[in-house]
Parts: sequence; structure tokens; C-alpha cells
Amino acid sequence: MPPESRGDLSPQPYFIDPIEMDFEEGEAYDAYPKYNPPEKVKLITEGPLGELLPYDLLDAVNLEILEIIHDHEPRLKKLPHDFGRLKKLRELVIFDGRLNELPESIGELKHLEKLVLTLNPLKSLPDSFGQLESLKTLELIATDLSALPDTFVKLKNLEKIKLSDCKFEEFRTVHFELPKLEWIQLGHNQISDFPENFSIENNIRSLYLKYNKLTTIPQTLGYLPKLQYLVASYNNIKIVPGEIFFSKSLEAIDLGINNIKEITLPPNYQNIENTTIKSISLISNQLREFPPILLQMNNLENVNLTDNKIRHLPDEIMDYDNIKTIEVYNNPVENVDGFLKIFKPLELGTIKNIDISDKDTEYDRSLICYESDYVNQMYI
Repeated sequence: MPPESRGDLSPQPYFIDPIEMDFEEGEAYDAYPKYNPPEKVKLITEGPLGELLPYDLLDAVNLEILEIIHDHEPRLKKLPHDFGRLKKLRELVIFDGRLNELPESIGELKHLEKLVLTLNPLKSLPDSFGQLESLKTLELIATDLSALPDTFVKLKNLEKIKLSDCKFEEFRTVHFELPKLEWIQLGHNQISDFPENFSIENNIRSLYLKYNKLTTIPQTLGYLPKLQYLVASYNNIKIVPGEIFFSKSLEAIDLGINNIKEITLPPNYQNIENTTIKSISLISNQLREFPPILLQMNNLENVNLTDNKIRHLPDEIMDYDNIKTIEVYNNPVENVDGFLKIFKPLELGTIKNIDISDKDTEYDRSLICYESDYVNQMYI
């Protein structure tokens, strides 16, 4: 088939190495001055290919990895309509280009496992996208996407999604139900509502929702059987359902820099001892008391409550042998003197780092017991 017209653009070379190509712009130009269709398995270029992909590149039927990384103009604007001819392609990376659409033939890449189109002005994905039956990793960071096609639910082998810095306002429950999906990154979007109903067979392990417009998080996240990491900082969350802390799989929660005023306590919160959570960050919120629910979590090791409005530290903190770090910097704590007296029998405890510093708080620093073998760091 004749190549598509390139207009006034002059041809640009691509370079092939027997194993892989990874040249800087201009290198090997004399060795490969013409478009000789590559027969090798990997092509990487950091030099400009022009606004249209060289058409005869599609004759490289054995090509498995194609990476185009732009660092200046001209940047790739369009893929050929029959790009699907590269049927053995396993990885496709087009970084910082000018693609605003993908051809329908993209769905013919049955062996494609990794697709990275970060920093391209993509506005939509074709319906054929759901035919990428081997796709495992999808990275569409900093695109103009605001929705996914209905066929997206057919990606049964998808394991990791990175859709941060896009224009999503919602993310449907069905998109979380892909059987092998484990890692979701949705930071820096405009999501204000989050799905509440999840299957108990959900396999998500990591969920990143920072820099959105969430005002709450669904309590059902606490019941996802494999969720280990939840990050929802930089939102406008006001109330956190206590069920989140009942998780039997979560290890770390970051809810910092929100507007959280309270953590609701469910009726059965006394049964929270065996929760798996080890680290909790609630920095820069509106909490006025040390959350009681935290004192029921026997596996909790690290607590960060910096920059809240907490006035009282409960003595019960010292009864929990697993706690290693407590940070309450920049809180108007009123019982600091009394709290420091607890350090006297500290040889029975295991707390290693304590931050109770606050420039506006005055207390008797002589009460601090420096001889403790356990306290490694203390900020006052």
C-alpha cells in the first residue's frame, strides 16, 4: 500500500540495532539513511520521526517493542489507520506526543501487554480497545480522557491502570471489577463521587485517589479482601467511616490534607483488634481529638496526626506495644506535661519516635526522660 502523505514534512530516519535501538538523536544516521523495514524485535527512538509514523514501519511484522520518546518538535500526531498490522507488538510506548486519537485497528494487537501513551492529548479511546485481550499495563497519564469506552470491561487480563492527570469526574464500579486488576492510579482528576458497591471477589491491592474532589469515601472499601494501600490525600473528605479501619488486608492509609472532622464509629468497633493496618496518616485535617478507634488497633505501628486541632493526648497510647512512631506536630496539645511523665516507665514500652512539638505550646522540658533505651527520636 502507498504511504500516507506527509505533506511538507521531510522523511525522518529510524535506527535499528540487532537487539535493540537506543540512540540519541542523529546517531547512526549514516548507517541507516533510508527506510529499511526492521526485522528485529525492538525499536526505540528518542529522535523525531515526524508528525506521521513512517508508513513502511508497518512492514516490520516481527516488531515486538516500539518506543517513541519525544524531547522536541516535531511530535507524532497520528498513527496509520492500519497500525494493527504490527500483530506481534507486545509493548507500545509513545511518550509526550501529539496523539489525540487511536485508530480502530489498535484492537488487532492481540499480543499487546503494555500500552503507555502518557502526555498525549487523547480525548477518547476507540470501541475496539476492548479487544486488547492480552493487555496487562495501561498508562494514560496526563491525557484529556474523561471517560472509558463500554468495551473496557472486556480487558480481562488488565492488572495495572494509571489514569492520573486526566479529566475524569467519575469512575464506574464496573471498571473495578476486572478479574485481574490490582493497581489503580486516579490521582489529579475531578472525581467527586466514588462507587460504593464492590464485589467481594475484587482483587484491587493499591488504590490511589489523591488530588480529586472527594467529600467521602465508601465504607465498603474496608471490606475489599485484598486492598493493601489506600491513598486519598488532597481531597475534601469530611467524615471517614470507621468500617475502613476494619480491613483484614489494608496495611497503609493516607487521608492527609482533607477536611476530616471525625471518624465515625460503627456499632461493632470493639472487634477491631485484629485489623492489619500498620500505618495511618491524617495530617492537615480538622480533628479535635485523638481518634479513639486508633487505640483499638493492635497492629498499628505509625500514626501521623500533624497539623490538626488535637488538645488532649490519651494516656492509653502507652499501652500499645506495637506503636513505634507518633507525630502530633503543630497541634494545640494542652496536656503535654502530663503526657511526658508517662515516659518514666518507658522501658516497658516500644515507642521509638514521638513528635509533640508545637511552637505555641509551653511545658516543662525537664520532665523528659532522655535515659530511655527505646525512644530514638522526640520532637518537642
